[in-house]
Amino acid sequence: MVLGEALNLWIPAEQMIFGLAVWLLFLVCVFARRKSRYGLPVFLFVAGMSAGCLRMGAEQAVFSREEGFFREEHEDGVVLQGTVQSVKEKDGTLEVVLRDCAMEGKDGESGEKLRRVLCYLDVNKTGEAAEAVSKQKPSPAVGEKIRVFGEGKTADPARNPGAFDYRLYCRSRGISGIIYVEGYTVTGGKVHVFSDSLYRIRRCFSEQLKAIALPEDAGILSAVLFGEKDDLDSEIYELYRKNGISHLLAISGLHVSIVGLGIWKIFRKGGAGFWISGIFAGGFLCAYGMMVGSGASVARAVSMAGLSFLAAAVGRTYDLPTAMCIPAAGLLLAHPYLLSQASFQLSFLAVTSLIYPGRLFSSRGEKLFTDEKISAAASAFFTSLSIQVVTAPVILWHSFGIPVYGVFLNLIVIPLMTYVVISGFLGLGLSFLSESVGGAMLGGAHYILKFYEVICNWTGELPGAELVLGQPEIWKIGCYYGLMIFGSVVYERGMEIAENKKHRLVLLCAAWLAAFLFLLPSRQTGLSATFLDVGQGDGIVLRSESHTILVDCGSSQQKSIGEKVLVPYLKSQGVTRLDLAVMTHGDQDHMNGIRYLLEHPESGIRVGGLMMPEAGKDEIYGKMAELAKKRDVPVFYAQKGDIWNNFPGKGMSMECLSPDGGTEFTDRNEESLVFRLTYGRFSILLTGDMETSGEETLLTSGVLTPVTILKAGHHGSATSSSEEFIEKLSPSVTILSYGRKNRYGHPAEKVRERLLEHGSKIYETGLSGAVMVRTDGKKLKIKTMLPLDTD
Repeated sequence: MVLGEALNLWIPAEQMIFGLAVWLLFLVCVFARRKSRYGLPVFLFVAGMSAGCLRMGAEQAVFSREEGFFREEHEDGVVLQGTVQSVKEKDGTLEVVLRDCAMEGKDGESGEKLRRVLCYLDVNKTGEAAEAVSKQKPSPAVGEKIRVFGEGKTADPARNPGAFDYRLYCRSRGISGIIYVEGYTVTGGKVHVFSDSLYRIRRCFSEQLKAIALPEDAGILSAVLFGEKDDLDSEIYELYRKNGISHLLAISGLHVSIVGLGIWKIFRKGGAGFWISGIFAGGFLCAYGMMVGSGASVARAVSMAGLSFLAAAVGRTYDLPTAMCIPAAGLLLAHPYLLSQASFQLSFLAVTSLIYPGRLFSSRGEKLFTDEKISAAASAFFTSLSIQVVTAPVILWHSFGIPVYGVFLNLIVIPLMTYVVISGFLGLGLSFLSESVGGAMLGGAHYILKFYEVICNWTGELPGAELVLGQPEIWKIGCYYGLMIFGSVVYERGMEIAENKKHRLVLLCAAWLAAFLFLLPSRQTGLSATFLDVGQGDGIVLRSESHTILVDCGSSQQKSIGEKVLVPYLKSQGVTRLDLAVMTHGDQDHMNGIRYLLEHPESGIRVGGLMMPEAGKDEIYGKMAELAKKRDVPVFYAQKGDIWNNFPGKGMSMECLSPDGGTEFTDRNEESLVFRLTYGRFSILLTGDMETSGEETLLTSGVLTPVTILKAGHHGSATSSSEEFIEKLSPSVTILSYGRKNRYGHPAEKVRERLLEHGSKIYETGLSGAVMVRTDGKKLKIKTMLPLDTD
């Protein structure tokens, strides 16, 4: 079933139909041999895969219909009624999930039916308004039916390679749309006292924890104990992630084993039977899981713990693979898009690795040594190695890098985490009797967390601490797991292939080494140009086999463009060094991403050089030069006439066409560096924010020739891309880089019309997300992050 849902999620429909046809043909051939003992397993496999395909297909159809409603224009906003499923407060805003929703038409009648909608409520504004109207409490309670009105929209998909896909995340929760609520009223329903009480207990505990814990510990402990990551320091999270221990900040099997098994053992030692102990421990775990949010890892851990209690009560053997498959099937049947989320993938793959090859290698480790302590350490190491090996492709898919020393680091930090959890719960409990005593009890957690920070900083300074390989293609991940399984099976059961165990070990190492090679980034050939969707701004990455160049990166719409867009994109391509960062001029929407890289060397992206216009006289250029020198980054200045042959790659040439270094400009846009890059029959003109006056200068200079691709100046504004300029260049393709719903009205409609009249095909980052161009100097391939008709 998992395979079927995965195929339907990541493989085009026509390829899916062909694949199912092949499997059905195979099934017929198998059953033609009635004596085959593989008939039933194959039948169950194909049936499960088909069921998964159908379930994912049905889910996709539902989301297509429901999201279509939110993509429509609603001038007067959206009015909707639904039942409150969950409530969460974040930075003064309530995140309320409504289920069983019905849209309300202009005549007041119920319209479109929706399963779940996420509503953002400003507590101060909507709470007071709702209280004045309905005399209810400001925040809605779980189980209440409410009527909300406000601006509706769909969740944004990933608009750049490596970016977070918020639409997939919402789909994994069953959410089809988002409403920014302007007001709401309670219309009925019955409060679910138990669920609402858990929510308020969680809020109470979180606030109490903030009161007694040191500021640097409160965010970590809130994440560890209650899954609250709102107050978690982003630098701490990134430190943990780079060292491969960020799983400690998520509630998982470790917490469940401490809480659940602790309660179970207390009841057992108190004389209670297996049934009573299991019921109380399982019930507490269910309540705890509901309180912390019931994420995929929590649901898995609670379900598996409950099944272990049930097995003990009925006197049956606890089977780990079966216990893992039951919650996996349940979660995916309810929410198929969970399959795309890192929390689901890593949680279940980690357990899978304990089953295979974990058991195989841990048992081999125990046999290698006679000393019990050394044998136990070897077994723990091989278990940690198995988890790292099995989860490596998924970690690369989501984070683009592998923490090399994570295997060893986890051997140290995981055992200590037990004491962090115990210290946290004890300190929190005692704080309700005495805050000073509770705070003292958190001392153990404080020193362990401080130790984590010290050891992570130390390992982070070691060479090759994070191996950035980029985001592997789906087919490479499939080959990786295929070779991993092949090597393990041959080592364990390949007597017919090689009777000698040493020979089988050689085959295992060879298969695993070949598997790792599939995770290496593909070799860059030719020239690629990626026009990132940075919102209102520019961001262009040029790559050849030998060099990577960034031409501008900034945005006036997104504040964290370097952190949220540029760094994830570069790392998703396996790039950790920019040979040159070009700042065409000093506007923020062209440079704040570059400044981020210079100010944050911990981002993992090194800058080899900074280029700015010789004509730039503004103080911003001086500040950037000083910042670059602090990072030992050489600064270059370019002007009209500069030519770089065999740059950025062999057979390529980059020429600066404008401006003249000795000219002074009153408008910063006219300082924009203009580059023409040629490669064989391909050429591209990058114009920065050049406007019509700069275009006229280039036209009179006689340096312009027809180009393959034009990056339109000044985001396609009416003050650029003149008739004469477009006619002279005659671009086959034009890229318009701008932000959706920007306040400047870019791009101008007459610019679009002018380009179309001259036969230029237009790609717009505001509509299609990032635009990716690849050429070998002869042929041209262009693809976009989103379908061209996606708004």
